[in-house]
Amino acid sequence: MKKTRNKKYNPNKIKVNGTAFINVISDAQPLEADQRTELGVGYYSSFASVKKGTGTPDQLGMIAGAINISIVLAESGIGSEYLDLLIVAKDSIFRTIQRAKNTGKIGFYGPDMHKISEALDVHDMHVEVVSKNEMIDAVNEVRRRINAGHYEGEVHNELLAA
Repeated sequence: MKKTRNKKYNPNKIKVNGTAFINVISDAQPLEADQRTELGVGYYSSFASVKKGTGTPDQLGMIAGAINISIVLAESGIGSEYLDLLIVAKDSIFRTIQRAKNTGKIGFYGPDMHKISEALDVHDMHVEVVSKNEMIDAVNEVRRRINAGHYEGEVHNELLAA
């Protein structure tokens, strides 16, 4: 037995998402505390492993990604006073890659470790102050630069080429 509709069809009745504007507004807000914590745990646990000399290409890549994001944000004027430090830290990542190619072990050399640690502190500051949209834009710019060959490539690929 077929059911019949009780209400007349109204093509003009449109269902409106009343929270759509909140999503747009929230993207202009800084990352939420749990998002900041999750990011921090990821790159600081990676930093700890690489610091001990037991890092993986993915862990080194996570650290490099955080530093590259901060470079893009600093270039856009957010914490631009840290740009030189961030570039030195990026160079430290590439020295680590070269050392890993020679030794087969992913670990930091003393001065490089300190520069990378300072750069991750800058990244923490960036995560605290930038909006979600600014962070997404920075990530997309890092991807664009990697694809365009402006960076020496992803860390994982660099190490596998050894």
